[in-house]
Amino acid sequence: MDFWFPRKMQLNIPVWMEGPQRVLQWTRFRRHVLIGVIFATFVLIFFATQHSPVLPDVIRGEGKAASSPNLLHLLVPANRREQHLCKNILSSTINGYPIPVIINWGKVFNNTRFHNAGSHIAKIRGFLDYLEALDASQQNDLVLLVDGYDTWFQLDSTLLVSRYNAINAAANKRIRSDVGDQITVSRNIRQTIIFSSQKKCWPGKSSDVWCWAIPPAQLPEDTYGPDTDTDIDDGSESYVFARYRQRYLNSGIVMGPAGDLRKMFERAEEMSEADETRGSDQGIFAEIFGIQEFQRTLLKEQWQLKRSESEPWWRRLFGVSHTTEGLKQASVQDRHPTHRNPILHDGKDYDFGIGLDYFSELGQPTVFSDLDMDWITYKDTEGIHAAWEKGNVSNPRSDVIQADLATRPWPFSILNSPFPANTASHRNKFATWEDVQLFTNMWTGVTPVVIHHNAHRDGLKSNRDTMWKEIWFQPYARELLSTRLRESGRKSGAGNRLQVADRPAGFALRTDESSTPWIEWNDLCDEGIQEEVFRDGKGVFVLGEQEDEHDYGASEEEQLRQMGIGGSSEDEMLPHR
Repeated sequence: MDFWFPRKMQLNIPVWMEGPQRVLQWTRFRRHVLIGVIFATFVLIFFATQHSPVLPDVIRGEGKAASSPNLLHLLVPANRREQHLCKNILSSTINGYPIPVIINWGKVFNNTRFHNAGSHIAKIRGFLDYLEALDASQQNDLVLLVDGYDTWFQLDSTLLVSRYNAINAAANKRIRSDVGDQITVSRNIRQTIIFSSQKKCWPGKSSDVWCWAIPPAQLPEDTYGPDTDTDIDDGSESYVFARYRQRYLNSGIVMGPAGDLRKMFERAEEMSEADETRGSDQGIFAEIFGIQEFQRTLLKEQWQLKRSESEPWWRRLFGVSHTTEGLKQASVQDRHPTHRNPILHDGKDYDFGIGLDYFSELGQPTVFSDLDMDWITYKDTEGIHAAWEKGNVSNPRSDVIQADLATRPWPFSILNSPFPANTASHRNKFATWEDVQLFTNMWTGVTPVVIHHNAHRDGLKSNRDTMWKEIWFQPYARELLSTRLRESGRKSGAGNRLQVADRPAGFALRTDESSTPWIEWNDLCDEGIQEEVFRDGKGVFVLGEQEDEHDYGASEEEQLRQMGIGGSSEDEMLPHR
């Protein structure tokens, strides 16, 4: 078959040419066209694949940290007895976390120059002391640090670790795309430490590097519909930052490998000692994060420039140049009317592997986000839509429970022994996560593992009291706690693997105070506090006690029918643990 050419491209072959000559001319032309097409295709494919090579997982830096909750340490800063600390500990224990180590126990904070009398800045030294005491075999253990007096655990530790790994995997992919594989590998740039995120840069102002040099928000640009990232003025403080996406560091929840956290806390300690006027650990960690991102932006610019200068002529010829529009924009080092650039010293590494939990999957700070949140039951679709209407949610993402939560063992699955029909265990052991109330972001559909009640405007700190009855386990907290503590192999202390000869029997917590290395639950949380925590009128907790008999209503068959469960044996319906 001969090639067909448009009129302007028709070959001008003289009519007096002999037949064989015409055939030869046609053949040569077709050969040149074919060679050109093949060469252009090869160049396009070759250089397109060079932009993002496939790297082995060990280079990608994914999954280096421990992925098992059995290697999880839970640290909680607290220096005094308080009901909100007891709620924190109760919620973490019921949800299967290691019994926490209380940091800075018994210390007195009275430095009026510092925020909260110096208790916040003291967390740096307290956490660092613990991390420095870990041996070499524990450097890849995961460590979770949460504020002591305003955090509740809503979901289990296995889900927390799974989400942690998924967040880091996505972030590391994004980092390789932004900075380039060569720099990522040579400088070992990766994300291993995750802080929670919030909507306002605090403490700080727009000129500070941690307020302007950080990555853009990762939530969709239409998260709040047309109002996304805009100010809404209704004459009160209610909507200040309400429609902004989260992109700033919040230090109330942080998680990462012990060794990486230790390096970061050592740097934070250096900064706090160099400037004693600093009163906020959040401000220090935010600055570390901002300088890290400033440095990464410089590396990105250098990578783009080097790649552009080394491009061969055929890339530009065939329109596959890697030169990006970013090179035509202002450099992060250029003078700016308000931005203050940090001073970076040669040979010093400012990258600590820090990233943010942009979607609040690990934990949700309520500060500036309280209007985003509500208690919803996923089986109650009408209730969800009513919550959207009440919260003026114009752009909801989903009324379906998150897949990773739906596949977790059911809320009361630890109560898996036979119980009489008139006990709470029998009534609730078939409830799924769609049957219980969950504190959920109505705009994103995310149910966080940890709830951080740090909203403070208009007396919102009282939510720590008024909302306690809403969390799914509270009415059955005593029985769930007793069952959890009786689980085989449960040990107190870090990583669920600490064997300490002098640990008291029963429910005891470890502290960092040498004179009081262990404190009993009933000593930490007296009878008055336990009445608020359990709200069942049964006094102090006694390990192994059983619920009093009580008639909870419908029969098992009726309960299953109401929940839409039936036609299977009990063994088939109970999830595997």
